[in-house]
Amino acid sequence: MKCETVLEKLSLYLDKELAHTEREAIEEHLNECADCYAEFMALKDLVEQLSVLKEVTPPASLRREIYQQVASEVKKAGHFGDRLLNLKRALFLAPAVLTILLLIVFLPIFQPNEVEVLENLEQEFMPQMMAKMAVDNFAVVEKKKKQAELILKVPDQQEVLESLKEMLETKGGYVVEEDNRGVLSMRIPVSEYSDFLTEVGTWGEIDYSKTTVLDLSQEYQEVMKQREILDNKAARLAQSTDGIEQLALEKELTTTRLELVTLDSKLHSLEQEADLVSLDLELKPVFSLVQVQKVFGQALKNLLIGLVALLPFLAVLGIIGYLIWCFK
Repeated sequence: MKCETVLEKLSLYLDKELAHTEREAIEEHLNECADCYAEFMALKDLVEQLSVLKEVTPPASLRREIYQQVASEVKKAGHFGDRLLNLKRALFLAPAVLTILLLIVFLPIFQPNEVEVLENLEQEFMPQMMAKMAVDNFAVVEKKKKQAELILKVPDQQEVLESLKEMLETKGGYVVEEDNRGVLSMRIPVSEYSDFLTEVGTWGEIDYSKTTVLDLSQEYQEVMKQREILDNKAARLAQSTDGIEQLALEKELTTTRLELVTLDSKLHSLEQEADLVSLDLELKPVFSLVQVQKVFGQALKNLLIGLVALLPFLAVLGIIGYLIWCFK
């Protein structure tokens, strides 16, 4: 394909109005001819610059339509009146073509260059884009809260209670609430909970066990999204330099930062709930037969000691009672 033919069909090539075979032939010619390729890149760059213009957006196929109209007018055969009419039509089209060409040549001079346009677009739409990305593309985080109930039968409640508190301290847990019946509410790190149960099981017999898992992922995700949006808002407000509304901006910025503090506190609370297992543990004392015998023997021993201690008093009371009975 000749260079003249390729140059004439570049506009149609850009508009994708050529057949597949013609497009392949043009692409092959552009790969071989440096001049035609340079002309193609210049035309492509011009079309891309025209797409940025807002006031005038001439179609890329305008030159093709003008060529067709001019060719049809030239090829027409007729009388002098027809030729005069054709001349008038050509004269009518000339100012329009000239105006469009002038706009194409000079309008980019008065328009901001591509870098400035991109910077303005970035400043105008970047905050909205960041907020949109924060809502739509935020990484999914799984947060689950584990609650457990446990009843442990132990032979020595006080001894197990002391051992339990020592183990909690070594594993990073702590007691939240405790009563005098051996019921404790505690928090244990999730990573240590399995070892905790294993060791507790050696201290006695597990009489009852229940575990409940609550999914906090959705709530945590929503709070994270809200915090990201407020964080972007606070950054925009901090960069605002409008002197007229400076007080209003500072007030809104303060309110936004307070909301961020509230959300941070809520996030911390959710993370604590997900990282720690909430365990309600009851230590139920169980007495063995030996312990019962020991307690019963001690009680009987105390009873005998009491009776022996009362024998002198009982003897005196017996003598007094006998004398009273004799004198009646």
